[in-house]
Amino acid sequence: MIAHAWTALCERCTVDRDTDHLSLATIEVISVVKPDDGEPSLVPCRLEVVSLWYRRDPDQGGQQRARVCVVSPDRVPLMQLPVDVDLRLTQRARTRCVIDSLLVVRPGTYFVTVDLLENPPAREVARIPLEVELALGQRGHFQLTSRSQFTSTSTVLPLPSWRCIG
Repeated sequence: MIAHAWTALCERCTVDRDTDHLSLATIEVISVVKPDDGEPSLVPCRLEVVSLWYRRDPDQGGQQRARVCVVSPDRVPLMQLPVDVDLRLTQRARTRCVIDSLLVVRPGTYFVTVDLLENPPAREVARIPLEVELALGQRGHFQLTSRSQFTSTSTVLPLPSWRCIG
């Protein structure tokens, strides 16, 4: 059986090829240049959702599907991406999902959630807040505000700009 250790929402994730150490520049706020008119806007950005998974029983490997979602302040799912977690040959694994654009309707607290899809219900294993602020100016620009660094050693609209890597 697969278990979830942690998930981080990052502006940037780097992996040292020699040591396999992971460095994450976490993100908490995104400022979007868009009028507060209630109209949805697809804003280009660069966010990564990084998770660490492990075997609940070290002697029993497995494979399971997870799902990364972005949820609006009104609790409407905006985007989702399925993620395969494969622990048949290893004790733990990381998954990285890249978000290249974000559907923004209004300012507020959006959430990035990670669900483990089990028999039949999905179980939420992570919920990360992302504060979206609106600024006046040219539509479609954004600015990421990194407030912390984390280092570790170890209506639904599916968008083609979402992808899972590694």
